[in-house]
Amino acid sequence: MEPRVLLIEDAPEYREFMAESLSGHGFDVCWAEDGVEALEKIREHAPDAVICDVVMPRMSGFRLLEDIRRQHAELPFILTSSWDSTTARAHARELGATDFVPKELDTQRLLESLRRCVPKKRRVTIPPPPQAPLAQWRLGFANRPEISLGEISRQLYLPLRILPQSDRIQVAQLIQQTIQITICLGNLEASPKRWTGGPWTPAMRRRAKALPFRDRKASMLVSAFPRELRLAFTDQGPGFDYRAVEESHLVPLCGRLGELSFRREGQCFEFSQELPEPIKSSTFHCVGRI
Repeated sequence: MEPRVLLIEDAPEYREFMAESLSGHGFDVCWAEDGVEALEKIREHAPDAVICDVVMPRMSGFRLLEDIRRQHAELPFILTSSWDSTTARAHARELGATDFVPKELDTQRLLESLRRCVPKKRRVTIPPPPQAPLAQWRLGFANRPEISLGEISRQLYLPLRILPQSDRIQVAQLIQQTIQITICLGNLEASPKRWTGGPWTPAMRRRAKALPFRDRKASMLVSAFPRELRLAFTDQGPGFDYRAVEESHLVPLCGRLGELSFRREGQCFEFSQELPEPIKSSTFHCVGRI
């Protein structure tokens, strides 16, 4: 982003010349014809620096500098004048001017003063578009307690096979735990404090068959990228604040997950697993995509 400079000059020809010169050297220029208009432009454009002629109609550059310093003590303010005197320079310093530069057709001195007092702004970088996954799998789960590790492994055979064999069981176990918590705490609205004998008690089974719980689904989205596997779990419950849960196995599990979002309309668990070797889209042969 280019530094913005407010140029205050009542002479149209010199103002146009200065604006063109500043723009050509990387500054975003706005202008005003006098001090009264300049006060409005400062509020409207929030410039990074001000270049102001001393002699102007309605309000002199000295008077404008006094007014600006009451509200913008740190704003760089450079006074220019076709007449240069020790008295004018001293008065400009007393009022808090950043610099006093005589008007010249060669703008090099003014540009050097601007570069000293205006820090370079960080240019706005446009982030690259999000990388599209090579393949995705979306699975839905009813509120059933009988979700086994074997079932998870069978349904996720394709995404799990891209992991090193040593990681497959661990990731499958983490997925199983996350699905159970997504269903129990999200869809079944169960508090971990009431879990006795584990999360899948007969009470939870009965609740899963009653309305409104039986109509809710838990879903999992698995996305395969060249260097990682991303998993996201969502429920259709009202959501719960996991930070209020004490002494439950949810807290350490959240530490293993990449992120847990608390939403009034439902939770979203997300985590990712880095891949030791990059994969290609041909690995999947377009099977298993959504």
